[in-house]
Amino acid sequence: MSCTYSQAVAHHNREEFDKSVPILSRLCQQDENKEQASALRLLGICYLNGLGVQKNEVKAVECFVKSIQLGNTATCSSLAECYRFGTGVAKCEEKALELYRRVIRDPSTKGSNARACSFVNLGCCYQYGQGVRKDLTEAVKFFEKASGCGEPAGFVQLGICYYLGEGVAENKEEALRLFQEGERENMPYAYHNIGFYHEFGKGGFNVNEELAIKYYKQAADLGSRVSVTTLKERLGINYVPERRRYSGFHDEEENLAILQPNLSDSLSKLLADCSSQVELEILLQCFPFYRPSSSARIADSSLDKRPLASLLLHLARSAHNVSRQGSVGVHPDEKEGTACVDTSFSHMMTIVAGLKSGDIRTQEEVGFCIRALKEELLHLEVICEHNQAILRSFQESGEAIHTANGSSNRTQSLLTYAAASNDIEERKQARKRAMVLSTILNNSPSSFPPHLLADMRRKVETQLNNLRSLLTEFEAQHPPKGAHEAKNYLLAAQTEGMMRAKIILHHVLKISNQVKVDLLCLNDKDLKGVLNRSEVEGASSIADSILKHLEEHCNKIRNKENGADPTRRLSSTADLSLFLSGSLPEGMIGDAAMVDATAHLANIPDEEGFCACSTWYFKVTECWTSLKDTLSEWKALEERIKEALSSDSATLTALNSLLTELDKSTLLNRSLRAELESKMRALPHHAMGNHCLTCKVKSVAVRFFPCRHYCSCLECALAMLLAQEEKEELQKNGTVSLKDSRTVAICLACKERVTSIAEI
Repeated sequence: MSCTYSQAVAHHNREEFDKSVPILSRLCQQDENKEQASALRLLGICYLNGLGVQKNEVKAVECFVKSIQLGNTATCSSLAECYRFGTGVAKCEEKALELYRRVIRDPSTKGSNARACSFVNLGCCYQYGQGVRKDLTEAVKFFEKASGCGEPAGFVQLGICYYLGEGVAENKEEALRLFQEGERENMPYAYHNIGFYHEFGKGGFNVNEELAIKYYKQAADLGSRVSVTTLKERLGINYVPERRRYSGFHDEEENLAILQPNLSDSLSKLLADCSSQVELEILLQCFPFYRPSSSARIADSSLDKRPLASLLLHLARSAHNVSRQGSVGVHPDEKEGTACVDTSFSHMMTIVAGLKSGDIRTQEEVGFCIRALKEELLHLEVICEHNQAILRSFQESGEAIHTANGSSNRTQSLLTYAAASNDIEERKQARKRAMVLSTILNNSPSSFPPHLLADMRRKVETQLNNLRSLLTEFEAQHPPKGAHEAKNYLLAAQTEGMMRAKIILHHVLKISNQVKVDLLCLNDKDLKGVLNRSEVEGASSIADSILKHLEEHCNKIRNKENGADPTRRLSSTADLSLFLSGSLPEGMIGDAAMVDATAHLANIPDEEGFCACSTWYFKVTECWTSLKDTLSEWKALEERIKEALSSDSATLTALNSLLTELDKSTLLNRSLRAELESKMRALPHHAMGNHCLTCKVKSVAVRFFPCRHYCSCLECALAMLLAQEEKEELQKNGTVSLKDSRTVAICLACKERVTSIAEI
């Protein structure tokens, strides 16, 4: 029995509750079992927390009571928890206190985990006045006893006392040391509290949210539910541990085991962020073309960046320069958003500094700033909303671009395809930049440096000017034609549009590669807005049409759509060769100009690495490569068939295999197929002398399938058939199927099974 209980404990410790619960249930039903009391306690814990069994707090209490009645004093600690928090029984903190003390007084519990936990829980009762008068000094004594027993929860609770200065002198460094002791024992709430230190810059640490998140996640992985909540509600991170862990702490206990931020902590964190972060510009460092603006207006010109704190200090010093019209000196390159923010900051600093002044002129200035700020607040709210949208776009790099005029469905399909590529990381960054540019463009004004787009345009100015020159030259060579000058006016216009598209899209790809931004992920409106050039208007739509056109041809070949209709799909080597050379096959329905543009763009040498910054180009080249591979396969198959046709040693089996391969392929070549069938018909007659291989007397009169061999007369074929209805069907209709028949017919020429017979 003891061994069985040991097995249950081992499973329980490994969190294999589905294995431990059945063993514990059997032990609890065996009255003669000396381990019954311990098994009841462990089973009660499973019921209490829903471990391997449906949660049932009432049953848990029943197990605990019975265990205590059988003499297991350690179980008093578990029952006390139920009374303390009103779990499965009416809440009674006094009863809980009595049970904790009973565990401590019993000599049999010495050295047990239940005794150490009771020290911790008694300390909490004294710390928060639960069932006893609040006494912080007494609480510390109990926590010290628990720590002396090596109980991780004791380290955590004692650390909280040192952190808050409750029952002991405040000492955040000692608190940190105690939390680190708990960390070494894998105590989830110790990890959580160390994360708190990093989040709010305590104990000599700098504010470091990244490190705080790491500790909170570790705590969550060890079973801390409150850490999951903290990540979501305080840091905006939805984190789900890989598997549910059991911490053994009640929800209320969890809140007592962690440090909670107060208003001062939140303010300190905000101030630390303001003094260490480099405005919103710091987020734009991911753009290769980005050039931080001049810091000439900052008091300390030695700063090569612009910390927000320095900016606020500068504005406070220059607040007296704010005019009655509410204007301040604004950098020439800056736009409405930055100017409004600077003006409002000046007004705020003036109000804060002068509201308690005894000088009438200062109070008049404060009054003016308050009135001005009232009008500016609504505008500031809009700027703040735009800032949030831009900041969100930095985190949503895996989603489609959302713009003021809606989201782009084409972008989502591109992103889905690109997720499977090897260069996903580079394209992901390029799309992320495109999304940020789109968001900035459609969320103006904002506090972001307004010269970001100007910087990018300046960097690609040469390319844009080259594009304009080429288009001007093109238009000079192709002057507009009136409807009376051309019978096919619309067709001519479409052709010229595609010729322009070849020039435009090639340059857009070059620009994308130069600035590492996936510009073709933008819709037409945003592409034009980002580059600020009318020449690129409509480029994204044309690119979309080209890609759709190419994908349709690939899918039609792959799925054998439209059968063998050469006007609807590429089905021969001649047609596919023409298409890949940029020409529309004769008789095929389609846009010749689009075929030419597709071939031109797909054959651009990728020496500049377009695939790394354009998902569109990556997919175009993938489709193009697929078509080229298909052409190679078709040509290889035709060569093998021609070689077999010209060979005198080709066997029926080899010819039949080639015919089957031709039928299964997506290639259409009627002439080769006819030649194969003709040679296959001739071979059996030549080899067999037109006589039945069974009776060797009568002439062959039937053909076997799928091998297509002529090797039997009608009488011998009828003799093979077992069912009378099959014989009648062959005589009456000239054909019979044997697919579901009891008859097992074998071709005498190739020894293959026959699935149908047909008269010649």
